[in-house]
Amino acid sequence: LDAEELYRKGVKRPVTYMFFSGFAMFLKAYVRKQGFRDGVLGFILAVLDGGGFFLRQAKLYLLNKQVIE
Repeated sequence: LDAEELYRKGVKRPVTYMFFSGFAMFLKAYVRKQGFRDGVLGFILAVLDGGGFFLRQAKLYLLNKQVIE
């Protein structure tokens, strides 16, 4: 839903954005928010956070390329 909303607003991002920003979201959750203190659970949550952001950006990219509707 977030990707579709961004698409309706006309947001366009380069392909590299989805890779680097997904990794940046992982680092933010794991390092900056100190997810490493929670051990394996913190790592899993950081991976899910980064992966979710990556998937939203990937869907936005595909919507802009009109691969999916």
